[in-house]
Amino acid sequence: MERRERLTVLYYLLSELTHHTSAMARLKRRMTVRQSHVAKGPLPRLRRTLRGGEGPVEQLPFLLTRVLPLRVPPLWGGSGEAGGEVPWPQEIALRLTGLVLLLSFFLLAPTARAEILIGVAGPLSGQFGVLGNQMKIGVDAAVKAINANGGINGEPLGVLAVDDACDTRRAVEAAKEFIAKDVRGVIGHYCSGTSLAAALVYKERNIPMITPTATAPQLTSGLHWNVFRLAAKDDALAALAVGRITAFASLQTPAYIGDGQAASEALQVATKTSLPDIATFTFKSGAANIAKLRQDLNKLQPNAIILGIPGAEAARLMLILTDIGFTGRVYGGEGLLSDDFTSRAGVLNYEVLAVVPADPIQHQLAAPVIAELTLTGLEADGAALPAYAATQMFAAAAKATSINDGKAMAQWLRNGQNVDTILGKISFDANGDVNNPAFTWYRWVGVSKRFLPE
Repeated sequence: MERRERLTVLYYLLSELTHHTSAMARLKRRMTVRQSHVAKGPLPRLRRTLRGGEGPVEQLPFLLTRVLPLRVPPLWGGSGEAGGEVPWPQEIALRLTGLVLLLSFFLLAPTARAEILIGVAGPLSGQFGVLGNQMKIGVDAAVKAINANGGINGEPLGVLAVDDACDTRRAVEAAKEFIAKDVRGVIGHYCSGTSLAAALVYKERNIPMITPTATAPQLTSGLHWNVFRLAAKDDALAALAVGRITAFASLQTPAYIGDGQAASEALQVATKTSLPDIATFTFKSGAANIAKLRQDLNKLQPNAIILGIPGAEAARLMLILTDIGFTGRVYGGEGLLSDDFTSRAGVLNYEVLAVVPADPIQHQLAAPVIAELTLTGLEADGAALPAYAATQMFAAAAKATSINDGKAMAQWLRNGQNVDTILGKISFDANGDVNNPAFTWYRWVGVSKRFLPE
């Protein structure tokens, strides 16, 4: 019950109690005190039950029954005997007992506080279960900390986690479950496909969604005002690599090599936007395709290559580049840091650079959270810390606007408000993408067969 409602009820209870007490006092002045007529009926049993208390609330029913049960006209329509008369002390005592007990509840019971639910959606079981549970660990930890500091304007947060198995159909079902449970915001989904599928459902019900991990550019393409992300987009490598390429005057023949998959295609589009004349190639398996790619690259003789292919294919490409005498620079993403690449690539005659999102575990502000999770036997791996920060972003928006107004929260976030999180100050741009995402560049050291930070 809301505080205002409780105070209203309390006011009327006090008024009723005052009325009955005044009537009791007027009648008591006309009475002689006796006890002989209160030995029967339910009131003595109630009196014996309450008599053991030491406070005035417990003693009041007992004291009232000490009054002589004179027969008087009923004061407020009580059931009486012939002529409308009632044994007034028992009648009044019973009524006052009920009022006092109710009054005690309103005075002594703690104020009930509604729990504000936020949803967590991702793969919580199966082969990808570890990834989704990392996200849930972060949200749970953030909610615990937020509630310890007053919750959302005095109201506590609660977490509802649903397993979508990175499946679009189950993601929609999860979104509908969140709506049925009156979830006010969602941290997730984990995968890009499920995020895209669920975003439309949340949009219809004005529910903001912050994904710590989804990277598909379409999520923040302007179609979903309610979607935000902490992860860098698939095409983020393009701007970083192009920036490096254009910084070197001698690099005049760039090339892009992708595998035709969605993430690779997004990176290629972004690259051509910045470098319209860049040559593009598709890496396909099969001897004939690889021979054709070798021939095309040998003819072009690029001196800068941006990669949009997995680690294993990138390692095979290194052999081709070595064979044609490539001496420029290769720029790639997280795929280059995989074992598929590092176990196959050796000493190279050219530079290979990989850029990846900065490891959140290395952030100094996250150290206390990492320590607390470690003490409880949990790890801050994967999406745990980004999910924690996403929850902080949601809480900040809810406090600044209204937990009941998803559009207001979303607009507040899109206005570029800086929020202090365990990953530093974070803000979103007008599209819902995180501003100034942190990246780390790594350089391949062939002798030791590993990447080292620049």
